[in-house]
This record gives sequence, C-alpha cells and structure tokens, in this order.
Amino acid sequence: MEEKVKKNKDKYFGIGIAIGLPIGIPIGIMLDNIAIGPAIGLSIGLVIGVILESRYNKSGNDMLPAGRRKIISILLIGIIGLAVGALLFTCFLGKG
Repeated sequence: MEEKVKKNKDKYFGIGIAIGLPIGIPIGIMLDNIAIGPAIGLSIGLVIGVILESRYNKSGNDMLPAGRRKIISILLIGIIGLAVGALLFTCFLGKG
C-alpha cells in the first residue's frame, strides 16, 4: 500500500515539473536572462506538484478524468496568457 502512495506522489511531482518548466521559459525571456527561466519554472512546477499531491492523495484515490480536463484547461489558459504577455513585453518594452 505504501508503495502505491509513493508512486502517486512521484507522479504528481513529475506532472508539476512538466507544467512548470514551460511556464518558466517565457519568464526568463521577459527578464532577459534565459538561463534563469527554467530554474524559476522548476520551482513553480514543484509548487504545482505539491498542490496536486496534497489535493488528490488525501483519500488515496487517483485523479478523475473530469479533474484532469479541468486542470489541463486552466494550465493551458495560463500558459497562453504568459506567452502573450511575454510577446507583448518584448514588443513594446523590449530593446527592439
């Protein structure tokens, strides 16, 4: 039983990191330091992983498909918003 909980915990951290790293890239571009973007994204991803793990491992149940769709849609909207923000930032406030 403990092995199953550990596998789920690792799964949610992996999902969080996979979500956070692409979020950090536009942040690094906005800060004009691309190397720091993945580090910021990693920390954002770890926070997302902790939130997912605490939310879905309380009862020991796995995430339902409706919950997955909701999380994916919220994250896609956030990623698109960050990308548009980075584009606007670089166009209007950037060096070019």
